[in-house]
Amino acid sequence: MVVNSQNFITHGTIDSTCKKRKKTMTSCTVATCDAKNGSPKAIAVADRMVTFGDLSVAYEHDTSKIWELSENSVALTAGDALEYVDLCRQVMDQIPPRARLPILDVTEKVKDEYLKLRMKKVEEEYFALKGFSIAWFYQNQSILNETLILRLDKLIEDYSFNLYLLIAGVDERGAHIYYVHPPNQIGMMGAYSCYDSMGYCTMGTGQGHSDMVFVANKYTPSLPLKDALFICYEAKKRAEVAVGVGKDFTDVSIIDKNGVTPLKDTVEELEKIYQQSLNMEKSRKSEIQKSIDQLEIKELEDRS
Repeated sequence: MVVNSQNFITHGTIDSTCKKRKKTMTSCTVATCDAKNGSPKAIAVADRMVTFGDLSVAYEHDTSKIWELSENSVALTAGDALEYVDLCRQVMDQIPPRARLPILDVTEKVKDEYLKLRMKKVEEEYFALKGFSIAWFYQNQSILNETLILRLDKLIEDYSFNLYLLIAGVDERGAHIYYVHPPNQIGMMGAYSCYDSMGYCTMGTGQGHSDMVFVANKYTPSLPLKDALFICYEAKKRAEVAVGVGKDFTDVSIIDKNGVTPLKDTVEELEKIYQQSLNMEKSRKSEIQKSIDQLEIKELEDRS
């Protein structure tokens, strides 16, 4: 087989495509709590915004994006809906019914399937179009142009497709959070990062707004469940100002030693409390504005 280096590079658009990072139009949050009372828990909160392909299709679906992978773990997904459905199903098929695995083991399974899917996409989008596979590329580098080898290696290393996952769960060692991401993101080595020490992790276009809620509350995993639950809910609601975050639905689940418990009535109560907090915030702002209006800038008055 003869592979034309210039033809491959030109038609593969390597330089432009592999460097683009797609945005995930969603809001997902996980947090751990009750770390000091002997019954650690994890909280998962997500909207229902789903996207396809190049993000030209985005809408709020009628099903939750919180996937129960095992009896003691869940995955929250952001990115192309077609990709994460397949990945989650592959992982669930590997876990026996009612199994309670260490959360790290579950995350490893997710990572393995993630990397397989990622390599499959690289092969489909670039290598298959030219009539050969990634395996063939590695086995036959001695007959390939050196420039082509370097550029294809760079493509494989840098390629990032639109898929991100948060894994949350509880095992014998406590409550855990893992973020599964493209292995080439700046500052992130490997395909997942552990957020146990932080006690929370957010992702999606609303990430910045959600993070500020946790920072403002000086969040730690030792917070009691009810306080942590409201902070997580507020983080999602604050994220709704961002483009692409779903507003119609908010799914919440709690994971503890007894398993995964989706909340429904409690979400309605959380919404009531959140609205109360907004009203109080408006009232406080009104009082502060009165004080601002009465402020005397004495230095300027002395100069007049």
